[in-house]
Amino acid sequence: MDHTIYLAPLLAVVLLATPAHGREAETATEKNFSGEVRLGFESTTGNTDTRSLAGAVSAEYLRGLWAYSGRVSGSGRQDNGINAEEQYHAELKAERHYGEKNYLYGKILYDRDRFAGVVRQLYETVGYGRRIVNTQNHELNLEAGVGARQTRLLDNTEEDGAVLQFGGDYRWQINEHLSFKQELTVNHGSDNTYTMSLSTLESALAGNLSLLLTYRVDNNNEVPAGSRKTDTKTILALGYKF
Repeated sequence: MDHTIYLAPLLAVVLLATPAHGREAETATEKNFSGEVRLGFESTTGNTDTRSLAGAVSAEYLRGLWAYSGRVSGSGRQDNGINAEEQYHAELKAERHYGEKNYLYGKILYDRDRFAGVVRQLYETVGYGRRIVNTQNHELNLEAGVGARQTRLLDNTEEDGAVLQFGGDYRWQINEHLSFKQELTVNHGSDNTYTMSLSTLESALAGNLSLLLTYRVDNNNEVPAGSRKTDTKTILALGYKF
């Protein structure tokens, strides 16, 4: 048995259980919670070419030097009672910050697509992140980590292994009402390299409401015969922040 696949969950537990000390512990009394709900229309290409409803919920909780975030999204459509599309994505992340630029993180990423060559993927990773740019209008974070992957293919075979993770996110506040965000995650293993790119253009409407245009690309460089390597999603949605 390859014990490396258990390395990431173990390190994640150690990382998330590490307490703050001294002046850092005093800062931990500060709390902040925020979130967003989105609902809109989705167009997909790749292993499914459909038009459907899509929804997403995200939340972030800040406590001193810690930041916790989560995101769940899904879409589905039926034709004459038969599923024509069923996709789910979930991500949980915890960050422990050291100063203004450096942080350690633990992350769990789950993807399920019944109609793709790679039906289900689960990644558990830990790593190091650094804030490269932090100005009033621009923010850039880069990350690198290691972890484990569990994959189920279309033929119900399963593949487990260790992965290297690279990624980051970029935010641009274009003006008072318009913003752009780009996220990129690359999980590289011996059997497959999974890449996820998520681009979001957001326009503030009234109050807590906003209009969002999102473009997502998922790519697996190794898929079963007859399956496509790349799936794309274009989503136009309304968002409500709380």
